[in-house]
Amino acid sequence: MGVYGLVALLVKLDDMGFYLVQYAQSITGLMSGILTKTGDLLIASLPKIIRFLEFVGTLAMLLVGGGMYVHNIALIHDGLHFMPIMLANLFAGLIVGFVILFILHFAKKQNKT
Repeated sequence: MGVYGLVALLVKLDDMGFYLVQYAQSITGLMSGILTKTGDLLIASLPKIIRFLEFVGTLAMLLVGGGMYVHNIALIHDGLHFMPIMLANLFAGLIVGFVILFILHFAKKQNKT
């Protein structure tokens, strides 16, 4: 299935839920209730899944970005050697991210004046 298949599944998750709810209205009995509940669950779960992926993706980007600095700049590597490597990568990613954010904020302020 791979990553692209998983993304396609996520994109269509709410569509599948809407289809199940709509189909459940055309039938009767126990199956109608099961399909309605399943469809509602799919529809309701998508925003939660997206928020979770947003958090995990941000964390991964900070770890990877910080890791590039930790592993390629000896001064940073030596300065953070006392930390577990994953924590050092996260710390470096956060620091670099905040520095870039500060620079962009300051540059934006300068352009307004």
